[in-house]
Amino acid sequence: MRKFKIRPAFSAYTTVIGALSAVQEPDLMLTLFHQMQELGYEVNVHLFTTIIRAFAREGRVDAALSLLDEMKSNAFDADIVLYNVCIDCFGKAGKVDMAWKFFHELKAHGILPDDVTYTSMIGVLCKANRLNEAVDLFELLEFNRTVPCAYAYNTMIMGYGCAGKFDEAYSLLERQRQKGSIPSVIAYNSLLTCLGKKQRVDEALRIFQEMRKDAAPNLSTYNILIDMLCRTRKLDAALEIRDTMKAVGLFPNVLTVNIMIDRLCKAQQLDEACSIFEAMDHKVCRPNEFTFCSLIDGLGKQGRVEDAYRLYEQMLDFDLTPTAIVYTSLIRNFFKCGRKEDGHKIYKEMVRRGTSPDLTLLNTYMDCVSKSGETEKGRSLFGEIKTWGFTPDVRSYSILIHGLIKAGCARETYELFYAMKEQGYVLDTFAYNTVIDGFCKSGKVNKAYQLLEEMKVKGIEPTVVTYGSVIDGLAKIDRLDEAYMLFEEAKSEGVPLNVVIYSSLVDGFGKVGRIDEAYLIMEELMQKGLSPNVYTWNCLLDALVKAEEIDEALVCFKSMKELKCTPNTFTYSIIINGLCRVRKFNKAFVFWQSMQKEGLKPNMITYTTMISGLAKAGNVSEADKLFQKFQAKGGKPDSACYNTMIEGLSIANRAMEAYELFEETRLRGSVTQNEKQPDRVVVNDAAVDYIPSENLEAISDPDSKIQGLVGGLESKDWLENCRSLNDTRRFALFHSALLLPILDNVLVVIVKSMKNPRSALCKTSVISSADIFKPFGDDLFESPNSDALDSVRLQLLLKASQDKKFVCEEADKALKAMVESTTPLPLLHKLHTYVKHSNMRIRAKAAVSISHCVSKMELGGMEEFGFASLVQIAVNLLNDRLPEAREAARSIVVSAYEALTKNEEKQETWQNFCQSNLPAIHAQAIVKIVLLLVELIRAGSSLVVKALVKSVFGSSSRRLQTSSMNCYLYM
Repeated sequence: MRKFKIRPAFSAYTTVIGALSAVQEPDLMLTLFHQMQELGYEVNVHLFTTIIRAFAREGRVDAALSLLDEMKSNAFDADIVLYNVCIDCFGKAGKVDMAWKFFHELKAHGILPDDVTYTSMIGVLCKANRLNEAVDLFELLEFNRTVPCAYAYNTMIMGYGCAGKFDEAYSLLERQRQKGSIPSVIAYNSLLTCLGKKQRVDEALRIFQEMRKDAAPNLSTYNILIDMLCRTRKLDAALEIRDTMKAVGLFPNVLTVNIMIDRLCKAQQLDEACSIFEAMDHKVCRPNEFTFCSLIDGLGKQGRVEDAYRLYEQMLDFDLTPTAIVYTSLIRNFFKCGRKEDGHKIYKEMVRRGTSPDLTLLNTYMDCVSKSGETEKGRSLFGEIKTWGFTPDVRSYSILIHGLIKAGCARETYELFYAMKEQGYVLDTFAYNTVIDGFCKSGKVNKAYQLLEEMKVKGIEPTVVTYGSVIDGLAKIDRLDEAYMLFEEAKSEGVPLNVVIYSSLVDGFGKVGRIDEAYLIMEELMQKGLSPNVYTWNCLLDALVKAEEIDEALVCFKSMKELKCTPNTFTYSIIINGLCRVRKFNKAFVFWQSMQKEGLKPNMITYTTMISGLAKAGNVSEADKLFQKFQAKGGKPDSACYNTMIEGLSIANRAMEAYELFEETRLRGSVTQNEKQPDRVVVNDAAVDYIPSENLEAISDPDSKIQGLVGGLESKDWLENCRSLNDTRRFALFHSALLLPILDNVLVVIVKSMKNPRSALCKTSVISSADIFKPFGDDLFESPNSDALDSVRLQLLLKASQDKKFVCEEADKALKAMVESTTPLPLLHKLHTYVKHSNMRIRAKAAVSISHCVSKMELGGMEEFGFASLVQIAVNLLNDRLPEAREAARSIVVSAYEALTKNEEKQETWQNFCQSNLPAIHAQAIVKIVLLLVELIRAGSSLVVKALVKSVFGSSSRRLQTSSMNCYLYM
């Protein structure tokens, strides 16, 4: 009309505004209202009331108050209807004090509150849990009235019910009757609803029987009863109520059916839910979107995705449009069943049908693809959230971060997390737990610990999941004292600890041989009323077996069964392995037979352990049967197993069988105990080669190979670990840009491999670390790689200090590669702490690396570190017990001397420095040592120098008592 310049009538405006009010379009209503004013129409209080109600119902309090002010400025007086609207709408929006203000303002303007005013205010107060004020207001209403207000009684009964004060509610019902007002079905329905929420079913059924004296139950009454009975899994009673409903002439509507189906699905009684659905008379009661949604979700959660999808197709046949909730359920449940391709198809079908997803669907889809390893797809979906017009929330970021952590993209995760914080997102417990768990699993325990402290500062209470992640992370890297302190902190904070946390500590203490502490944790677990699970027992048994406490392990195994915890394959494998280690082979075979009787299938380790044990015990026939059975099932015995069988058959005078097995071993490539192959370890039918770095070649398809690298490194097959470590070396040397994004995760896995008792795997991981140092160098010091690098460095020092030449030589080479590939100063800052280590061999290896660092440094670098501190390190090492440490100390002193006196008068400068910065007893000795060495070198007396070094610095004296004694020792 306005387009054709036709002036709309006043009635047209009011009619359209009223219609828009019904569909909640306050902005359009306000636009039309202002147009009326511009055209000169006289607006009234009724129009103001209609628009104020629309804004207040949406919770847009400021807009509603602005309209009230506009009305007052136009000299309109508010009437009782407007005040009632304001009290009701502002109260429902949670603005209770503002509703009270309107109530008192109404009386101040001389307007008497009516029944609606009182009832609305009572309802607002009850909803805000201000029951005492509601009761006072109700009594005031009752005092001023001769005839009870049934609506006020209904509201007050509902208020008492919601507060759980059912005795007061029953008293009010009786009071209403005494005043001559029969309680209505609304009052009873309110009471039944509250009883249902409190799960007081028997009481509700009693009230239902009583209500028939006052009011006839309606459809809502029966729906309320059916709902509460289904929620409490009383299906038979619910069906009885449904039949009673039919007997009185009421028939279940779609709401009744939906209630029953939804509650049954949530109670996992899917067959009953499907029966009710199939029994529906579609002509009388047609299923709607909610009916299908409940069934589709219920079936999907139970893994019946085919049935769920058939219902989805049936829903389409009914010309119903599936909502985002339906698609969310289908996508989630297809992925949960491992059918990710079908999950992707559902999403594409949703888009094709024109259904717009909501943020929950997009988050769920992103979570599913991330957990299935499709990291890039997860990234893409995160960007797609904005394309659909949504803003990613905290859950969106948490899901993406979790996916990136799982993919080994620790650097990107770290940046994303702090970017999210900088953008002002308020992180909740779920977000913190996700990131903390990810950091712990990727070896970033220090960062996880920082986030835990940050949670406390911000007033976000850590949960059992938070503490569990950090405790497990600390336990896995042998920081057990810190893990235990955090465990005690969680208890003092009242956090309900679970079996998972106790198991982490039992496992941690057990692996480092602290058996007594593991026992104490187990004892406390049971004192708390918790039951150790099979994993907890396995951790304790494994620790006992490794400590060769096999008798104690057997006692624990017995206790485990007495406590009704069923042993699994790993439990039996641990016990069998322990018995074989202490040569109790017959007893091990008894456990083997018990394992079979219980229906458990032995794994490869159990087979090979038992075969070797039987053969060594002389029970060659049983060993041979087991050996044949193992091979028939596709098992691959290792070389030790072959050798034991060959020896056993030979001793049992079964020479030809021994020879045949020997030939089979030779053809498979297994090596007998008397054979040796340099730089090669052979197990089963595969070999681990120690390939020199110069012989490595680039990978033909690096982009696809990198996708499975971390998975290979984390494989339970140690041979696969070795192959993946060699691939890591190739990536480092030829495709370093592809390795960099997952380098942090790779370093964490390398540390785990270095700790592995298998020498072949340990040596391969050490060699890999050396090849990683070469291309990355100083990049390794940058966050987030620094934490993982610290662990690598410590492991290399440990391995280099071992007696096992097989590994320690490679560790020495790796430490040398580390020094050669990195800038000396930052490495020196990391290494100097180890020269105070309690293990003298670690001190010595650290000293050697420090001496190599110092030899590369100019004077400026030494001064930045602290020249005096550097020389003091050398002085302390000169008294070390190991010659290797003392030799390194001499090298440090000479390097420091050369740097300090490069362009100056050498003797005077060095003497002044030593006297100014060292105790006199040390200064005199250091000055004389260096000057004597320098003079001998100038004279070309290399043999004399060597003799001097051997005789002087070979001394194991650990105390410097006097200056003269120092001179004697060092000269």
